[in-house]
Amino acid sequence: MSVWLDGVALESIDPAIRLKGVLIGAVETTEITSQYAKYGGLRYLGQTENSRKVKITFKGLDSDPARREQALCGVLDWARGTRLELLQRPEQYLTVRCTGGPSLELVRDYAAKDITVQFTAFDPDFKAKYPTVATLSAAAGAAATATLTPPGTQDITFLEAEVRNDGETAMNALTLSVGGRSFAYTGLGLAAGKTLLIARDGDGRLTMTADGVSVLDKRTPESDDDLILLQRQMNTVTVLAERACAVKLLARGQYR
Repeated sequence: MSVWLDGVALESIDPAIRLKGVLIGAVETTEITSQYAKYGGLRYLGQTENSRKVKITFKGLDSDPARREQALCGVLDWARGTRLELLQRPEQYLTVRCTGGPSLELVRDYAAKDITVQFTAFDPDFKAKYPTVATLSAAAGAAATATLTPPGTQDITFLEAEVRNDGETAMNALTLSVGGRSFAYTGLGLAAGKTLLIARDGDGRLTMTADGVSVLDKRTPESDDDLILLQRQMNTVTVLAERACAVKLLARGQYR
């Protein structure tokens, strides 16, 4: 049994620490209802999935109070990490935030009591550590396609992309589309040799940057909020750009 945050194992903090268990809670849900106008009661409309809790329990066996305090401070610093990996979920990670750390007052009883650190995953799905990747090259003004078949146990995941302008002048118009959804850009201003990065940050927020500058506002009003891929199915992605470009398409499988 092992647990890592941002690549650091809990037991590497101090040799006296012994991991006792990792409890991954069920996904918390909220029921959606509407009220009958005439007859009273509620009509069930479905539910939304929210967060899930993760509890990590360990024991410290060092008998020296100063070393116990040092180890516990190390655990508190370790708990600031956000990328949780588990031995039993190889090549997957869960984005978490510490929402219940141990108090330093427990130092006196550190050797005698189990210590629990609680985390919350506001996005409850594990993500593939390594994305599924496809590449394509598109000539100026000509549509090019590539397919992605991301693995995972959930129904959908999201497309990410890297688009490098291989033309000799700036690229202003670009469209990426898949499954009836699209990102269309005007006035992009992507200089020759520069790359547009479409990605998601650690909290799942969509980002679009060119040379380190956000270009979210360069999308047309008709563009969709996300480019969605069906997991375990073949998805055809189409790229149309006014300049020649090299494109890398990425998708991280999502697992419950």
